[in-house]
Amino acid sequence: GTNIILYQIGTVVPGSTYSWNLPPDGAGFVRFAGGGPNDFFVLLQFPSVITPPNDSYNISVTETSPNPDACTGNPNSLTITVETSPSPNPIIGPNPVCKTETEVYQVTTIDPLNTYQWSITSGDAAIVGPASGTGLGSITVDFGTSASSTIRVVEQSPTGCSIAGGQTLIVNANDQPTMTSPATATVCS
Repeated sequence: GTNIILYQIGTVVPGSTYSWNLPPDGAGFVRFAGGGPNDFFVLLQFPSVITPPNDSYNISVTETSPNPDACTGNPNSLTITVETSPSPNPIIGPNPVCKTETEVYQVTTIDPLNTYQWSITSGDAAIVGPASGTGLGSITVDFGTSASSTIRVVEQSPTGCSIAGGQTLIVNANDQPTMTSPATATVCS
């Protein structure tokens, strides 16, 4: 996916023109729309992968009022910092499990600064204890009687970056073995 950032003039004066100062396209983003002399806005599209990460971009716009004044205002600036999202971080834990068991699941690499939001998106399993929090890279799951349950986690960096959709793990649950012989037996000596 991509991110689109809108930067616009707060109060538009009809007939004004705008002088946009933007880095060239391809410098980490693409001008998606606007940014021309008659445009009071610009839409910048950032790809999902930017190299190198944590780049900053400065953009500014100067407004010139319409004639007869033709006054030029002070530049309005915006700094956009592009930060990396967390890397894919698969969920690990027992699979398959027995129905009605309790098991622990975690992400492969726990970052104590990131926030983790866990959920069960299908099946009748339930999370025991907290389901979200900073550094909460593992959870305990009680499985019910469904044949499978899907565990989902969304990891978010301190600046709010995350992977769209998060990570999921489908856990299959098997029936627990049952005894078929009688509970008592008689033996002759």
